[in-house]
Amino acid sequence: MLSDGDMRAVVLACIASTIPLLAAADEDAAGGELLAVRTSGKIEVDGRLDEPAWRDATPFAAFVELYPNEGATPTERTEVRFLYDDDQLYVGIVCHDSQPERISRAMGRRDHVPPSDMVAIAIDSAHDHRTGYYFILNAAGVQEDRLLHDDTGETDEWDAVWDGAAASLPNGWSAELAIPLRVLRFERSDALVFGAYVQRKIARTHAVLASKLIPLGAGAFVSQFGELRMGAVEPRRELELMPFVATRFTMRPEHSDAANPRVGDPSGDVGLDFHARLTSGVGVTGTVNPDFGQVEADPVILNLTRFEPFFPEKRPFFMAGMDLFQPVAGESGDVPQQVVYSRRVGLDAPILAAAKIGGDLAPGLQVGFIEAFVAGASAPAWSGTGPDRRLGVRWAQPLHFGPNDLLPAVAPTPENFLAGVVRRSLGANSWIGLAGALATPVGPRCSGADVRLDDPPAACDAVGGNAGAFQWDLRSHRSEYGFAGQVALSQVVGGPPARTLADGTSLRRGDVGFGAYASAGKTGGEPWRAWVAYELATPRLDLNAAGYQPDQNLHQVRPTLAFVRESGFGPLHRFSADVSVPASWSADGRALLRRAGIRSSVSVTLSGFHDVSCDGGYDAPSWDQREIYALGIPYRRPASADAGCSLSTDAHRTVALGLSGRVTRVLPAAGLPGARAWQVGASAALRPSPALETRLGLDASGDPIPGRFLEEDGDQLRFGDLAARSLSLTLREQVVATPRLSFIGYLQLFTVDGRYHAYYAAARSARIEPGDLRPVGAPSPAADFRSVSLRLNLVLRWEYRPGSTVFVVYSRSQEGDTGVSGGGVATLLPSRLGSTPATDAFLVKWTLWTRI
Repeated sequence: MLSDGDMRAVVLACIASTIPLLAAADEDAAGGELLAVRTSGKIEVDGRLDEPAWRDATPFAAFVELYPNEGATPTERTEVRFLYDDDQLYVGIVCHDSQPERISRAMGRRDHVPPSDMVAIAIDSAHDHRTGYYFILNAAGVQEDRLLHDDTGETDEWDAVWDGAAASLPNGWSAELAIPLRVLRFERSDALVFGAYVQRKIARTHAVLASKLIPLGAGAFVSQFGELRMGAVEPRRELELMPFVATRFTMRPEHSDAANPRVGDPSGDVGLDFHARLTSGVGVTGTVNPDFGQVEADPVILNLTRFEPFFPEKRPFFMAGMDLFQPVAGESGDVPQQVVYSRRVGLDAPILAAAKIGGDLAPGLQVGFIEAFVAGASAPAWSGTGPDRRLGVRWAQPLHFGPNDLLPAVAPTPENFLAGVVRRSLGANSWIGLAGALATPVGPRCSGADVRLDDPPAACDAVGGNAGAFQWDLRSHRSEYGFAGQVALSQVVGGPPARTLADGTSLRRGDVGFGAYASAGKTGGEPWRAWVAYELATPRLDLNAAGYQPDQNLHQVRPTLAFVRESGFGPLHRFSADVSVPASWSADGRALLRRAGIRSSVSVTLSGFHDVSCDGGYDAPSWDQREIYALGIPYRRPASADAGCSLSTDAHRTVALGLSGRVTRVLPAAGLPGARAWQVGASAALRPSPALETRLGLDASGDPIPGRFLEEDGDQLRFGDLAARSLSLTLREQVVATPRLSFIGYLQLFTVDGRYHAYYAAARSARIEPGDLRPVGAPSPAADFRSVSLRLNLVLRWEYRPGSTVFVVYSRSQEGDTGVSGGGVATLLPSRLGSTPATDAFLVKWTLWTRI
């Protein structure tokens, strides 16, 4: 078995040997050349290309079909033209259609284009063959924008203020887009050249037409764009300002554990968002006292594991312009070690101010920085009787106005978050870089005496940390072969003098951990792909102060072989299948087998454009170091096998359905019975008219866990056979009057019922196996649980002019433990929901976008 030092040497040697090979590859010659013509006349963005300048523009009509018949000549003609002036890049697209009455003009809210006829333009303005901007407009005029990164990656967590409109034609429809040049990164040139790619989708046939053929299975995207040539443009440095005012009225329980009585709390906030271009390639975005009251709450889930769940970012400030902070070799939440996880910012205290700086510092050199400071106020001294209902402003939150009794008795510890990224391009589509993140508690440190107090100070909860990583993404010139990953270090800062992780590792202030992950192989092209992924996380690696790392103390290897036909396989429009053999063992010197198994999956698109996917696998008996929480005692898990399938019908239909199911069989082991877990899901999307959409969802599960660890009782460890069931019902309603005026409703009802039907005890020892468990009586009180939750969010959004909005929001949050009646039948009905505490909030938020 290789030591940690040997594994580090292997990783670094692979990096050093691969960089010269992949960086030396030359890019392919560009094709699909487009031409933009300068105009001095006014262009009214109404979807109709009726200005004289459009007639003088050079049309491009050599589109090719990408899907479902890759490389075929399109059956419908498409023409695109480009104009520009000192402020805007204008794109005009005429979509001819032999059946104009069947054009889908479904309505949607901003950044959520529904399945419909649409066009898109992708711009690689830096012409670095790796990053770009993606603008989408559908036949109803609904806008969406995305950020392209790392050649094939994309994120919709980016917003820009631009204009677009669509218009009907006797033989089709037309689209007109006005993209401000200030939102694009580029250097001044007398003859600007952007990477460019235009795409059109026809809903009824699912046809995808493009200005250049980029094979669906190529494993490359931005690096294969054609070129858009235009004359000289002087990059402008403007300041964009978006001040806001938010007023709230909240009805909440006066006591947190009782539904009544309730009290009403008025509050208000003022703040400012801003954006400025520091240089032609680098911009800064900032926010002061941000408010995210219009953002939909996270769904309620049942998590019976010892691993932290991942929730995607939804706050606009942390969504925009974060492409440089996306982890290498995957999207946020998909990689095992993530240096920056923006959800950590503002988790325990309000954000006072934050700023981001990012862009191209020089050709081939990109930089990005995030700085955020969080601080909260405490309630002032109060000598009166009852709660302190006085309204006021506290110095720690100077832009917030509200009642004193909403503030905690002890202010949360202020924290400063700082993250940075530097990347250097190598060739057309490869790069190396450095990333770092600091989460630093500000204020007094937590001492050993503080920890022993019944009510420790906030400094004992403010665990900080430093992290740094060397990252790389190296690809062949067609991006078919790649080697990507990172090597990371972490250091504990702040918090208690020592704390214990789930596997029993003791972390002290100043402790350093090491980690790495990488994947290498053939990840693009067709039909065969093969790669191997590796991860190392030493026991003391902890990136969670500012990043996301669900597990530690392991080595893991996962070789994968895949057969992929993205362009179709026989009667199927798409086919992919893969098999992998994951194996992991502990990194603490004991080399305990943590996982050994085999996984396989198949995914296809049927001839009717319905998607079907199935997967399954087997896991051999293995050691779980996290189940016996924080005690450092490995627990042997029995073998298990699982299989599941999902089906989703054509999303372009008036009614689209989804079904899923999974069965897991835990095999019996000495001392423990076998168990069968199940999950089922069903969904429906109803679109009776272009302006109305209803989405229904049902998810139910039964999760029996034989021998689940409960507690430590002296020298005895207690376990139980848990039978947990959960039910989640969701409703999403969308009414769109115009692309700028929409109403969104979200409702989730969630219930869970967990009951233990057998209990065991085992003597504390170095390792616990199922044969060590012996039956015992039920504890008092029983460990059974039952709870019910309700989430309701209603949002009226009016973009009264581009970039300026008014939000009217009502939200309700209700949850509580409803208990388990002794001897009763387990039920997942939302009984006793009315007796649980509820909070109702009303919000009106006004924002104004302007530039100077």
